Amino acid sequence: GTKIAAISGGYQGDFYTVKTDSSTNKINLSGIAIGMDSREMYTDKVGFFGHMAVNFPLAGYEVKGDKNLAVDFLFGPAFIPFETERLTLNINPGVHVCLWLADALVITAGLGADISTYYYFNDSFFLAGGVIASYDFLAFRSEEKISAFRIKPRLGLGVRW
Repeated sequence: GTKIAAISGGYQGDFYTVKTDSSTNKINLSGIAIGMDSREMYTDKVGFFGHMAVNFPLAGYEVKGDKNLAVDFLFGPAFIPFETERLTLNINPGVHVCLWLADALVITAGLGADISTYYYFNDSFFLAGGVIASYDFLAFRSEEKISAFRIKPRLGLGVRW
């Protein structure tokens, strides 16, 4: 099947809710995200999608030390509901996992989706634009109950083969 790989960048907003027995804290982070997508289509309309990004928070929660970044992953089925010779609409729902390096490593997991469009300059190269949104409702390696909503508008360049 057809395969793509794309490198993209965007501005990500993270909105955490951290609950303990005695308090609830809201933590908002925003910053630059640099990522890579890959997709393999098994038919003209259905395939598998994967996304990985490193997120560098620039504003928001201050943490101890110099560690303050996150790596997130989104993977699941890929769908192309609309396609012309030069343009595709891509809908990619899936499982989202985030490794957040702050005071300690915290892992959150949930569901997310990528909605993007690719504009093909020729048979191989394209411009990608879209949004990834996710909601994590499970937290691992943390004493607190953590949930997080993330949104990442992004632009990138890619190749198809």
